[in-house]
Amino acid sequence: MNPAKDGKAKMWGSFRPMLSPFALLLLLPAYKLILDLHFTPSQVPPAATAASHQPPEKQPSAGEGLAHFGVLPSHSFIRLLATPLKRQLPQRSFYFKWIKSDLSYWEQQGGITQEMLERGSRTCCPMRFQIVGGRLFVQHRDPGKEGFYPASRGREWATAQARIPYAILALMELLQTFPGMVPDVDALFFPGDFPVFHKPPRNSSVAPAPPAFGYNSAPGFSDIPFPDYSFYGHEVHILDDDQGRPLWGWDNQLDFLVAKQQRPLAERLPQIVWRGRTDGQRYQLRRDFIACPRVLNSSGDPAAAQLFNVHPNQGSLDLCSICTFRFQAYLEGKAWSTNLKQKLACGSVVLAPKLEFYEFWTRGLETGRHHLQVTPGAGMCHDVATKVQALNAYLDQAQPRPNATLLSSNKQDLAMAAQTRRLLEQRTPNLEGLRADQQHQHDEEQHHQQEEQQQHQYPWGKSLPPQQIADEGRRFLQDHLRMEDVRQYLLDVLREYAALQQFRPQPPRGAVCYTGKGNGPLTGRRLLQLFGIPYREAGDDVAQRYPWLADWDPGCPEESQ
Repeated sequence: MNPAKDGKAKMWGSFRPMLSPFALLLLLPAYKLILDLHFTPSQVPPAATAASHQPPEKQPSAGEGLAHFGVLPSHSFIRLLATPLKRQLPQRSFYFKWIKSDLSYWEQQGGITQEMLERGSRTCCPMRFQIVGGRLFVQHRDPGKEGFYPASRGREWATAQARIPYAILALMELLQTFPGMVPDVDALFFPGDFPVFHKPPRNSSVAPAPPAFGYNSAPGFSDIPFPDYSFYGHEVHILDDDQGRPLWGWDNQLDFLVAKQQRPLAERLPQIVWRGRTDGQRYQLRRDFIACPRVLNSSGDPAAAQLFNVHPNQGSLDLCSICTFRFQAYLEGKAWSTNLKQKLACGSVVLAPKLEFYEFWTRGLETGRHHLQVTPGAGMCHDVATKVQALNAYLDQAQPRPNATLLSSNKQDLAMAAQTRRLLEQRTPNLEGLRADQQHQHDEEQHHQQEEQQQHQYPWGKSLPPQQIADEGRRFLQDHLRMEDVRQYLLDVLREYAALQQFRPQPPRGAVCYTGKGNGPLTGRRLLQLFGIPYREAGDDVAQRYPWLADWDPGCPEESQ
């Protein structure tokens, strides 16, 4: 036996009882430092994040109860220690810089106040919601003539009722996906087509614009983009799989379109296609576009006129048939249009005027990389035709077009494609010049592959080759617009919003606490009750796609019945 070793063991054993009571206190400062260094602002655990969103003087603390009895100090690191890390904390949203930009307006105002919300609720917004302790409360307000509202309002709201239930669904799914990670918030929600609050001029005496979430925004408006769940594949039946079953859910639609449309651009119909609504005061851009064949024919350019396959001349087309064209037009209507993501998913080249309105994700798109921009106004038809001709010439020079019978079974499309080819062949001097141009560009690309592609000036602008534009647009969706990206955006925007609140959110009198549909006692308004005439089928589909709704109950208080 080693006496020295035995002596050290005895000495340590004699000191161990004395050191144990002080060990935690000695190590806490170092542990706090480690936590402060490890958790960046985007990685703070849920309880600490939610707490830090409240004003300092009103902060609830995870260690507050024990501190009251003199057991533990209520410091921030105690709250961190009290937070169970049961799941990997997500990274920031790809759209985080736009979140910060959208909310910077209220940061400059010193934060978001209850006065702003009260003022905003008097002038707009049929829905005001609060998230408190992981529970969702909704204050349903009189929608007047604007917005979409639950079916319980009656048949007069039947054509517009779907958006409020879907907004509630988005918030409920967020709470179910990120339990304990969604901070307490109090916010206005406007479900109409347009942004609602203008930003007053700088240094104006006008009160600051209230914060409100809406489905889109635009320069000069303060509306905060909110994902529209009613257009992520639930509200309307827009796509079937190969067995004729409806594809509900954006992820299912995206996967199907990507898998279904693997045909390269050179093997698709050489036209630009568009279908949509054109009646109404705000649809002038669309009416101008569908008039392009007539305008170009009148100007003596029938070949260019045949490059347009537009409503109403060629009749309706389903989504998969539209994907058989090389080029797609994206045209805003009253405000934003929800089908941009489907058009990019087709793997076609999307051409669009500069977007006036934006959804939460569209500011991530780059002109020339994910889509091409055209000039609206009197010269729009010639601009579109010139770009489409140049893109077709590039594709045909790179890979001769196969027989049209491989492209479409629609006789009208086949006849139009054949006529387009004949008319294009009559313009051989112009096409030969373009082909010579493209050959020169092709030779340069052999020497400077990707770098030259990123910077080259093509006849359709400073951009990429057409196939790469189509591929990049589709890849953007696959990388940044999955449903997990939608939920991550919503989580991050609510976190940043909550950080600006200068008050502690509380559900107002009359607010309804929402649960699923459940079989137990009614502890709050059940979401699926809001899907009614004529959207009963939509409610059934939501119940099927979100099976957790059947039993999900966050613990609504009795007074919310």
